[in-house]
Amino acid sequence: MSSEFEPVAAEPKDRTKWIWLGVVLLVLAMGIAMWKFGGPNPNVSKARARHIFVACNLNDPADRDRALKLIADLRSRILNGESFATLAEEYSNDPATSARGGDLGWAGRGDMEDSFDEYLWKGNLNEISDIIRTSRGFHLIEIRERYISAADQYEMELQRRARSGTSGETSSTSESPPPTDSNTPATPGPARP
Repeated sequence: MSSEFEPVAAEPKDRTKWIWLGVVLLVLAMGIAMWKFGGPNPNVSKARARHIFVACNLNDPADRDRALKLIADLRSRILNGESFATLAEEYSNDPATSARGGDLGWAGRGDMEDSFDEYLWKGNLNEISDIIRTSRGFHLIEIRERYISAADQYEMELQRRARSGTSGETSSTSESPPPTDSNTPATPGPARP
C-alpha cells in the first residue's frame, strides 16, 4: 500500500489587518495635515461676507432704475427685520451664492471689484451696507468676519501715525522706564525660583 500524500495547499495569509492599519494611518495623516495646514494663513488678510446682487445693464437707464429700486426695497426690508439669507435666496442674481443665503466665503484683499473690496475692508461688521455699485449691478453687503494680518495691521498703524503727524517715537531723555512686573527681575538675568 503506497501512501501518497497530496500536497496541502498553504492557506493564504490574511492581510486584512495590514490593509486596515494602512487605511487608519492614512486617515490619521490626512487629519494631521488638515489641522496643521488647513487654518487661515496668518500672513494674509481675509474677510468673510454675504451679499445680495441685483444685476443690471448700467448703460440702460430703465434697467438701472429697476435694479436700484429693487435693491433699495430689499435693503429697507432687511433693516425692518426680514432675513438677509431668505431675501438673498429669493432675489440675488448670483447663482453661486444665492443658494447659500448670499455667503461669499473668505475673500482676500483685491479679490473683488474696487468699490466692493473697499467696503469689505472699511465697513462695520454685521451691518448692512448702503447700496454698493459695481460694473455688473448693485450689491448689499454684510461683513461677517474679518482677519487682518500682522503686516497689514502694522501698515495701518503707520498710516494712522502719518495722518496724525506723530512718528510714534519719543526721545530717550523724556522716556520713562517701562513698568516692571513684580514677578520678573528688573535687570536681565536668570529668574529666581
